[in-house]
This record gives sequence, structure tokens and C-alpha cells, in this order.
Amino acid sequence: DDIYGARVSTDGTVLDESGIPITTEPDYQQLPDVVFDGEQFIIAWFDKGDELNLKAAEVDLSGNVTDTYTIADQFGMQSYPSLAHGPEDQVLVIYQGFATEYNNIGYNANRTWGAFLGLYIGVDDLYSIIPEEIALCQNYPNPFDRLTVISYEIKVNSDVNLKVLDINGKEVALILNQKQLPGNYEVEFNAEGLPAGIYYYKLTVGEYSQTKKMILLR
Repeated sequence: DDIYGARVSTDGTVLDESGIPITTEPDYQQLPDVVFDGEQFIIAWFDKGDELNLKAAEVDLSGNVTDTYTIADQFGMQSYPSLAHGPEDQVLVIYQGFATEYNNIGYNANRTWGAFLGLYIGVDDLYSIIPEEIALCQNYPNPFDRLTVISYEIKVNSDVNLKVLDINGKEVALILNQKQLPGNYEVEFNAEGLPAGIYYYKLTVGEYSQTKKMILLR
């Protein structure tokens, strides 16, 4: 039980009559799902031969498999993947996976999990859970010299604004201002051109906002 694909033109012509071998690994692979972003196809499937994990492959417009990687390798079996292409380079994968314990609650049963894939770069957040709250994390490193990473979590589809303020509350940089899906995110902030000192970064998600302090060294 392998996974094959075939491209079909808009007039119904099968372009790959012999099929494209997506995976022919030992044991069996089943339950494939596919999504297309205009430049490539993403295929996900349950792979018994890889310790019951969830695998994925990328196929270009010429029918070539360009990358294969693991989406989820948590304890137990991960199966029934469903893919959806989101904004920019995101693909959301929803699947069934076994949960022993989460947030100090014991389940020992199958639950619905999710993972975000960054197209062209493989797995972005490995078997990530949709956050239960909005949270802004402390930047790292801090203090920093020019480059630092800011992480945050959102629990619903929201308009997200992330900006940097100086010590007087004046905006000095807009990091992002866009609608985003629920998930865990991190962005790199480049402070090139800003003088050393204390700055604040402010996350606004809908009506919610939170601010944290960071220190820029030179």
C-alpha cells in the first residue's frame, strides 16, 4: 500500500499515466490528503512503516517529489490528515493522534491535533496544539545586539499587530499587521538603525494587547 499521484490537465488529460510515486517505503502508507498553493502540491499520509507517524511530501508542477518529511512523531498513531492552505506560506494540518496527557489532564485516547507547515521549509510547529489563550513571550536574546526573536500565541483567527515603541511610547517599527490563524508564531526583529536603549514591543490581537520590555545594546 504505497502513495501515488497523477497530474490531470484542465481538459481531463492524465499527464502521469504510470503515476507519480509519492512514497514506496516498506509496510503500508494510507489515508493521503493533498493541497495546492499555486506553485506546488503538499501531500500528507499515515505511514505505518515509520512507527505509525504522519508524513508529508512536496511535489512540484513537473511532477517531481522535491522533499519528504515527518509532520508528527508523537506517541501512538497519527492518522486521517486533512490539509488546508492558509495565508502566505502556511498549511494547516489537522489529524487524529493519541493523547496521554495535556495541560495536566489525562486523556489516554485519540484526540484532534494540529500542525502548521511552512511551505518550502518543512514543518514549522511540530504537532502544535491550538493555544488556549493569547500570550506574548519575552524576546530572546534579551538584551540583544541588532537581532532578536519575538514569540507569541493566538487562539482565534484574528487581526494581529506587533510593533516596537521607544521609551516615550513612540512607535519606531511596525513588525507586522495582518490577519493570522490560531497558532504559535515567532518573528525576528532587526533593530538596525536604532540607538541603544530600552524599547517595548506591543502585541495587539483584536481587543487584547500586551507589552513587554527589551534592551538593545551596541
